[in-house]
Amino acid sequence: MKTWLGRLLLITFSALLTLVFLEMLLRFMPGLLPPNLQLALKVRDTVAQRSQLFYEDPELGHVLKPDVDAVVQMEGDFSFRVTTSDLGLGGPGFRDAHVQPPVYAVAIGDSFTYGLGVEESQTWVARLQARLGREVVNLGQPGVGPVREARIYETYGRPLKPRVVLWMVFPNDLEDAMVFNGFGREDGQMSSDRWDSLFSALRPWSRLALVVEFSLGRGPFAWAGGYEVRQLEGRTIVFQPDIIARNIDLSDPYIEKGWWISRNALAQAVADAHQDGSRFILILAPPKERTYIQLLTNDPEHASWNTDALFARYRALGEELDFEVLDLTQPFVQAARSGEVLYFPHDGHWNAAGHALVANVLYEYLAR
Repeated sequence: MKTWLGRLLLITFSALLTLVFLEMLLRFMPGLLPPNLQLALKVRDTVAQRSQLFYEDPELGHVLKPDVDAVVQMEGDFSFRVTTSDLGLGGPGFRDAHVQPPVYAVAIGDSFTYGLGVEESQTWVARLQARLGREVVNLGQPGVGPVREARIYETYGRPLKPRVVLWMVFPNDLEDAMVFNGFGREDGQMSSDRWDSLFSALRPWSRLALVVEFSLGRGPFAWAGGYEVRQLEGRTIVFQPDIIARNIDLSDPYIEKGWWISRNALAQAVADAHQDGSRFILILAPPKERTYIQLLTNDPEHASWNTDALFARYRALGEELDFEVLDLTQPFVQAARSGEVLYFPHDGHWNAAGHALVANVLYEYLAR
């Protein structure tokens, strides 16, 4: 009996020692983690840095605080300074230095308008303002969708009486609209079984638990499963076409409903702009996967992440409601074919070159 108990204790101790050893390896040698899980951890760390910069507004949800001055970084991708001001308008913080009415234009949108990853002076909004020599106010907020953007325009954009409204959309807007309106996707909810409870308890401090959970296709990092890597001009670029495909699948009732929520929010904003005598321009922002689609598939036309069908809907809506639509897809595709790197290697946002391209295309469009 004593011999059997001794062996059991020895096996248990050896197993625990092995688990601790593996945990230490993953912590001090993160390169041993699967590449897509490394990316997910980088994203988690960046989100954790940014979380302290936000507060909950009763009308707008998660928005930037005013008077922020902080540095946000993502290893291997970017490090940029965030300063915000309420622009004398009250409410949330915006990534702009000041407002000098009357303004020429207001820029409405999510993190692609806000300029996640680049300095304020490198954003397409600031670059466009410099080229025009006219005030263009950046009202972009990270993570917002069309319903929240409509509220931002109504509360903070319209009082500035802009001559032009520059409204940027991104493919994930349809899902953002559903989430903000309280229609959480049921198939995205985790079941509350014992395994989930165990992983939830271990997740905050154990990377080994994250690896196991991710390997089982469970947990908050399951989104990183559709991970693809390509080489561009000697640089490693990460793509996640599965996420974009989910965002734009108009055959999915969930996404289709998101389209109608987005469409109605946009229609109200357009009506308000027309009433104010403002020129309304909808800007279609292509994702990294669409811009470099030739690197990912030999059949771009039928790729599930090709955003052309969704963007065609926006163009048709422009004809229906009488507003202008500027699609950035072709300028981005042409630049990509010439070898330009327009996005960060791992993150899906535009780098400084991408923002410069947007500003140039918009400047030429407005000049015409």
